[in-house]
Amino acid sequence: MSETQLQTAPSTAETQLTRFVELVQGIDAIVWEMDAVTWRFTFVSDRAIDILGYPVSQWLNEPNFWQDRILHPEDRNWCVNFCAIAINEGREGEFQYRAIASDGRIVFIKDVVRVVKDECDRPKLLRGLMVDITNCKDSIYGVSTEKSWQLSCERAAGMEVETVQSALRKSEQRYRSLIEATAQIIWDTKAEGELVTPQPGWSAFTGQSYEEYKGWGWLNAIHPDDQAHTAQAWETALANRTLYQVEHRLRRKDGEYRYMSVRGVPVLEADGSIREWVGVHTDITKRKQVEEARDRALAEAQAARAELQGVFMQAPAAIAITRGSNHVTETANPLYMQIVDQRDILGKPAREAFWDLQGQGFFELLDRVYTSGEPFVGKEMQAMFDRNNDGILEESFWNFVYQPLLDVDGKVYGIMTHAVEVTQQVRSRQEQEKKAEALTQLTEALERSNRELDQFAYIASHDLKAPLRAIANLSEWIEEDVADQLSDESRQHMNLLRGRVHRMEALIDGILQYSRAGRVQTPIETVNVSTLLDEVIELLDPPAEVSIIVQSDMPTLKTQRVPLQQIFMNLINNAIKYSQRPDVRIDVGFRMGKSYEFSVTDNGQGIAAEYHQKIWGIFQRLESRDKVEGTGIGLSVVKKIVESRGGRVWVESEPAAGATFRFTWNN
Repeated sequence: MSETQLQTAPSTAETQLTRFVELVQGIDAIVWEMDAVTWRFTFVSDRAIDILGYPVSQWLNEPNFWQDRILHPEDRNWCVNFCAIAINEGREGEFQYRAIASDGRIVFIKDVVRVVKDECDRPKLLRGLMVDITNCKDSIYGVSTEKSWQLSCERAAGMEVETVQSALRKSEQRYRSLIEATAQIIWDTKAEGELVTPQPGWSAFTGQSYEEYKGWGWLNAIHPDDQAHTAQAWETALANRTLYQVEHRLRRKDGEYRYMSVRGVPVLEADGSIREWVGVHTDITKRKQVEEARDRALAEAQAARAELQGVFMQAPAAIAITRGSNHVTETANPLYMQIVDQRDILGKPAREAFWDLQGQGFFELLDRVYTSGEPFVGKEMQAMFDRNNDGILEESFWNFVYQPLLDVDGKVYGIMTHAVEVTQQVRSRQEQEKKAEALTQLTEALERSNRELDQFAYIASHDLKAPLRAIANLSEWIEEDVADQLSDESRQHMNLLRGRVHRMEALIDGILQYSRAGRVQTPIETVNVSTLLDEVIELLDPPAEVSIIVQSDMPTLKTQRVPLQQIFMNLINNAIKYSQRPDVRIDVGFRMGKSYEFSVTDNGQGIAAEYHQKIWGIFQRLESRDKVEGTGIGLSVVKKIVESRGGRVWVESEPAAGATFRFTWNN
């Protein structure tokens, strides 16, 4: 064995390897190992070169090297047969034969063989020791001539054949006695490979009669998909006189197919010819089921791994895995590589790969996670790094997780980084916060302005109304003082003066009402709209000739009562004032859409289309004040209240066809 060969074998320490090399190479014999199925050498020590002259590579690479090159032609058959029986019975053996060296010399070999089995108790390897006994042949056989050795070998071969035949008989008896206790089927054929004698084990298992399985009829019990390769393996063994080994499915007499491991060997006569073949079928269904389950589990695991790999590669997050305390990057998904602009990071420690993050705390976090085994979750962490590899550090924000990776012993061996960039979200939120702050300041300023406006309106109302009331009182006093002297025309002028004063007071009240419309917050309460309208009508006290019809299924709302009351009072009052006919009819209705929609319909003179927008402006009137008393503020107050709550108000009307005022109301 060369030291190069031994370097491929498992070793726990360099010293053990060195000792083993010295031990094997110091043995004055050929140490060898052979595959029990293919009969090809898998290992040969260097002493083979000294004893037989062939290079080790030829031993290892040339098929049938031992049979065709090493064995003397006269010893070949019984030696091969000896090894076949040893493999079949799994026993150790020792035999002597003549070997042909590379220069044609005859070398007398003593070979000690041991059979190594696998976990299923099947022969897996042959291991042995070839000793050169050329110089000792005289003491063994008592003669020194080549002829004497040949005769001795023939005698030994004959003895070996008898031993082989005896062993076969014992083996056959042993296997046949186990038929009923095991799942094995013992069989034998004639030299040409055909079944010619009854096979009780075969019949008991397959249910085939002798007439059905004789010759090659046994193939019919093999699964159709396995018949071709089974026949081919049997024909090859027959042609090459080699071990027959195959696996196939065999139909049991109940119709179930069972997996079988089949092995057969030729039984040789003393002259080397094949007398018969013997073999065994071993039921390996359970093993196959275990293997299939293992293969399925392996396939599922591989599929799951592939799926996980696909998720890893397509994940909408940057993912990388580092190993060791230096955090060497082992792998990263495409998004991660895209973020670092294909920077050369694989196989490099974090501090080297991401030099631009130095001093920002990320490396210290990695160290802490690796040491403690506790994950770290970062929210909107700021990072300054060279995104485009142009030497310019850019600000960015990240949500990320440093997740420790544990080995089977629970020790940290690496860290998985899972990062999502949230730079745009952070900046958008910062902008929103700035706008919200500005809006808060604006709202506070507006509230101050409204308070000042309310105070101004109150003061203005009080200060303006006081002189007006004084003027009205003075006119009454004057009228009382000179009552006998006033003409009818002057008395009419006094009444007109007081009317103008009252109009001025109403105008001031309207302006005050308009300034407060939509700003004054009143409590939310349960409002029955039908009851509310009854109260509005009672407050307005319409003339007897006015008919007001309220729809019967008006809703009950959770809302502010006062603003809704103001709207209905203004709309119904306008309908009464502007109808200008003796049989006034007003209908108050409701319908439900995306929001509550109310309507007030009259049968008055109507409104031309060109005035549908104008009427909502403050102080806008379609009739003169001398004809219809009013301030021109009512509809503007309605519009302001409705729109302050996100609603809409409009009119549907044509001249001489009445008018319908509609508005939507949001709770």
